[in-house]
Amino acid sequence: MRAFAIATVALIVSAPSAFAQNVERFRTRPPRVCAEVRVKPTPEQAAALVQCRTETMSEGEIYLLEKVRVQMGSAQPYNEKAHVFLTGVDTTAKVFPIRGSLTAYRCVRTKDGGVGTNCVTTAGPNVQGYCWPTTFGTWDCILSGPDSTPIPNQSPPVG
Repeated sequence: MRAFAIATVALIVSAPSAFAQNVERFRTRPPRVCAEVRVKPTPEQAAALVQCRTETMSEGEIYLLEKVRVQMGSAQPYNEKAHVFLTGVDTTAKVFPIRGSLTAYRCVRTKDGGVGTNCVTTAGPNVQGYCWPTTFGTWDCILSGPDSTPIPNQSPPVG
């Protein structure tokens, strides 16, 4: 049991530095991490939740969102056909349609000479989605898109 605890502590202590090294390979900021939201989110909180849900990092690429803007519509009842893709949704609660805009970045690991041109950006000037309460009492939000032609050889978001 003691060996397991030591291994767990070592993993926890080393994880942030390994994470930072991996982010450094992309020459960008890390994916956003959000605190739980337990009340209906404001548009700003909804934008943050969209980022937290969407941004990911793997060994070979990182996917980030910037300039996320959200407007929230009026509440609507959960509809099994329209809202089937909402994970963990509380089907007894109201769902809120959202719309907005964002810029998506898909960046690959940098190589010699590739710093500053390792990302493909895609604008999403008219993206749509939903915010919903989950069965765990938290909120989640997602936007679908972007909906434009990707632009290669772009600089990554750093802040």
